[in-house]
Amino acid sequence: MSRATRLVVAMSRTMHAPASLPRVCPRTARARRADALVPSSSSPFFGFPVPPVFDPAVAISAVAEAILKTPMVLKSYGSVRVAIDAPIDAAVARGEVRRVEITGTGWSSPRSLTCRNIEFIVDEPCALDVEAAMQMRGILLKRPARGRARLTFDSRDFGNFLSHPLLRAAAAARREERGFDFVFEGGETARVCGSEGFLEYSGVLGASGERRTVRMRPMEGSRVDARLVGDVGDETFERSMASFFERLVIDLEGTELRYRDMTIDPARSTVDFELDLCVRKFPSPNIQF
Repeated sequence: MSRATRLVVAMSRTMHAPASLPRVCPRTARARRADALVPSSSSPFFGFPVPPVFDPAVAISAVAEAILKTPMVLKSYGSVRVAIDAPIDAAVARGEVRRVEITGTGWSSPRSLTCRNIEFIVDEPCALDVEAAMQMRGILLKRPARGRARLTFDSRDFGNFLSHPLLRAAAAARREERGFDFVFEGGETARVCGSEGFLEYSGVLGASGERRTVRMRPMEGSRVDARLVGDVGDETFERSMASFFERLVIDLEGTELRYRDMTIDPARSTVDFELDLCVRKFPSPNIQF
């Protein structure tokens, strides 16, 4: 091989030789290998999906929704939503939450208490019994918490409310305390007259058996105006009827609802009952309402 040929071959080998890799610091190399072994939140870990971080607030919300949706609590419903806001560490260690919100539409209980919309909100710090919730014993509070509630009724819902055992129990308690002697009929006799801005219902005076029809309007300052329909007036009866609703308290076996105000919607012919809320537990799997 001539000298020129040997020079060409040498140059060809040099041009096709692999380039040498830059030298990597041993510490950097170890860090790269460690990163390759740690999966991201969206990538599998050695072929298995990475479990999400356990959030007790989400778990308790799901348990509460499941309890509400059981036939023992709700016979039917349009929607049920429970949202609990809590720091993960405080919720795990002490069951502390910042806010609890329960909302729904189209609720109907086994005893035919119905509403178009419902809203329960506790927006003050409270402590839940996490163990009771995870055992499906309901949402139990370690201490009572206060909040607000709203129930939206149409005419049918209002009639069901007036004839429901919970309201009749409240009327019976008032009868023992103050001699309130009126039996609500409910049913089709109850109406939400949106365009006129009043509620109408009928009932019977317990002592005389006299049937009376009442029209009720919301007033300022949580007051109620109640008037008899017809020519006969009875101011004492009308005042006692207004006072009954102004002081109304309903106990849902651990959740106390106290009347605060009401608003009549003329467009939808519905009434919103605004209520003060005091919660010891909600919901209970054996609640009867």
